[in-house]
Amino acid sequence: MPLSDRARERLEQTALHPGKSAEDRRAASDLRRVIYSTRSMPPSAQSDLVRPFVNHPTGKEARAAAALTRDPDFRKASTSERELMASVFPSTSPATARALPALTRQLSQTNLSRAEREQVLRHACSEQRDAPTREATRDVMRALKGQPEAAKSALLEPFTKPWLTEARAEGAQALVKSPAWKQLGPTERTQLAQVFSEARGEYDGLRSVKLLSQKPERLMDRDATGGTLLSNLARLAKGPLHPGVGEARRGELMRGVLQETARAYEVNQSVFGTCTVTSMQYELVRDNPAEYARIMAGLAGPNGRVDMRGGGTLELQADSLPQNALQGRSFSEALFQSSLMEFANGVDEYHVQGPNGDESISPIGNTYQGQYGDSMVRAVSALFGRQFAEWGTNDQTRDAQLDFLRKYQPKGPNDPVLIAFFTSPDAQAGAHAVTFVKVEGDRVFFRNPWGPTADPKGTEEEFGARVEKGSTGLYSFSLEQFRERVYALTVPSEAAGFGGRAVA
Repeated sequence: MPLSDRARERLEQTALHPGKSAEDRRAASDLRRVIYSTRSMPPSAQSDLVRPFVNHPTGKEARAAAALTRDPDFRKASTSERELMASVFPSTSPATARALPALTRQLSQTNLSRAEREQVLRHACSEQRDAPTREATRDVMRALKGQPEAAKSALLEPFTKPWLTEARAEGAQALVKSPAWKQLGPTERTQLAQVFSEARGEYDGLRSVKLLSQKPERLMDRDATGGTLLSNLARLAKGPLHPGVGEARRGELMRGVLQETARAYEVNQSVFGTCTVTSMQYELVRDNPAEYARIMAGLAGPNGRVDMRGGGTLELQADSLPQNALQGRSFSEALFQSSLMEFANGVDEYHVQGPNGDESISPIGNTYQGQYGDSMVRAVSALFGRQFAEWGTNDQTRDAQLDFLRKYQPKGPNDPVLIAFFTSPDAQAGAHAVTFVKVEGDRVFFRNPWGPTADPKGTEEEFGARVEKGSTGLYSFSLEQFRERVYALTVPSEAAGFGGRAVA
């Protein structure tokens, strides 16, 4: 053993010439047991367990070393497993060292390398780690007993790194204690672990996974082909990606899709003229997150295309990939909104970065921002799998439209209703499209695709609407404002309509 002569003398004295007290005799017995139990180990590893007896043969550390070698799991362990325990032991306290044998044996059932297993053990047992990290590591390991190897590898991956953050450790701990982990089967647990392993951003990604794991029924939401939100998230986490997206942006993509499926109210258009498709995106994510995740997995997948349930194909738009196509949007929002704008505008070409900002260009060279009514109908019909129509607003239709809205409940299984209105009483001003929520009293409530705002409740915005709940983007119009500003509804086809005007 790599010990000094003085250290060897002290060990010899303890082992062969103990004092008369019971404590000294026990120390001598413990030392002999440790030496015997570690005789097949390399000298450096053996010294890790023997060294505590040099200066304090009756101390807590020495007793802890002896207790380790008496543990049934230590005795059954292979030489390499014993070496692993010995290498971690010096960083432990007597209390934390007790867990070493069982955890080492459990790790031997994984495909982790020796270095990775050692790092996991250090997070679980080292006195140098804070108590929450040790507890989180052990909770995760307990939860992985009997699980598929893929689940073990994915969930333990963060713990194999020396720079494990407290947030990620506690995120994994929360995951294995969540309702989803308790209710789902081995396949779904593996998928959930894979999604967690690719969640980036301690606030966005980890928070989103935590929120979703509290709602197993949302994770089991079904898409148009029968897949679940969870299975589609796992495709995004581990499946092949389009070359334009690339492995380097997988975490960014995952962060966006997780954020949107966990917190639909954060969906926003930012500075782009995509209010129409952003409103559709919000409705899809809120009510059918599995379908949204399926679409994103297809767009970001190797072929960069995906069929919609109502017919038509969305294709990845190259100019939605650069960072300057985001400007306040998530990567996933940029991909989705750009591809649906291009699909909706038919023969016109949508450009995220046109000469005048994001705009569409017709075959004869005319440019415009936003979408016309027929484009909105095309997009929402394909996206939701049923026929919609534009219902123009005029003196003859306003009362009927308000009566329709009072009775219509868009949340849940029902289809969305989009409201198109002028942003000022002047019909030549800009236009905007929003998602109808409800009519209550003398107010028409809608969700603004600008997304959350810090403006307090009651704030009147420049376009006349009143903030009702800024954190979710909920606004309202008075009935008078509705009559003045609204010029069309996009509704399920039973409320037939006509007309068309560009909406930005």
